Amino acid sequence: MVPTSHDGALTPPQTRNVGAVRFAGSGGDMLAAHLDVPVGPPLAFALFAHCFTCSKDFLAASRISRGLVEEGFAVLRFDFTALGASEGEFADTNFSSNVDDLVCAAGWLREHHAAPSLLVGHSLGGTAVLAAAARLPEVTAVATIGAPFDPAHVAALFPAATLAQLDHDGTADVTLAGRTFKVRSQLLDDLNAQNLANAIHDLRRALVVFHSPHRCRRRCRQCTPDLRCCASPEKFRVARWCRSPPYPPRRHGVCRPGARSLGPPLRTRPRPDSRDRDTCG
Repeated sequence: MVPTSHDGALTPPQTRNVGAVRFAGSGGDMLAAHLDVPVGPPLAFALFAHCFTCSKDFLAASRISRGLVEEGFAVLRFDFTALGASEGEFADTNFSSNVDDLVCAAGWLREHHAAPSLLVGHSLGGTAVLAAAARLPEVTAVATIGAPFDPAHVAALFPAATLAQLDHDGTADVTLAGRTFKVRSQLLDDLNAQNLANAIHDLRRALVVFHSPHRCRRRCRQCTPDLRCCASPEKFRVARWCRSPPYPPRRHGVCRPGARSLGPPLRTRPRPDSRDRDTCG
């Protein structure tokens, strides 16, 4: 339950920020992370994976982590190689290296605290945690938020001219969310080589899928993993009123039902509009 004061206002969560953490990623570059823990002994450790070209300080990452800490989890969120405050060259990274970074992050938790039992991923980070789960035997549950079933869906975010340049030159600059990244054709080659059907079928962990259909009606099939691949998923939750940053003024993020950690609850259900669209990348 969300802690409130006598007048019903939200009170600050009882959390303790361990502070900045750094560990070596899959390519040897130092990755930046934050470990947040509850005031008392944690119920378990969770590992959070941010979305494509985002960072651990993205609003969705910080708010979801805060909500988990309120429930008693310790949460490690980190920047993938070459993103946020982490070292490395973005052009050298791909989906597989992101999965390897997740395994490195879990290894750091295992060595210094306890192995994560929960994996949470937003957008492409959700797809990455599905792929990483098989390599982390201590994980008992996985949660994805707006995750594309096919990692190659990310290519839809690239303009046609960029795709043509990659095909011709093998490298190109792409602007995503106002930032320019240098990418190589190996990124798309790696995305196209992924097949998560077997990974999901063999998951053998509790799986919770959060998805908001109205945010990406044109690509709904890519925003929710195909649960027919799952042998026996323990849970399936559709968050119909989830909102993605940037949030409209005075309307902070929330998922109804569930996913309270995305922000303060709304007293009325917001109506979907063009500002709620998400690229699902």
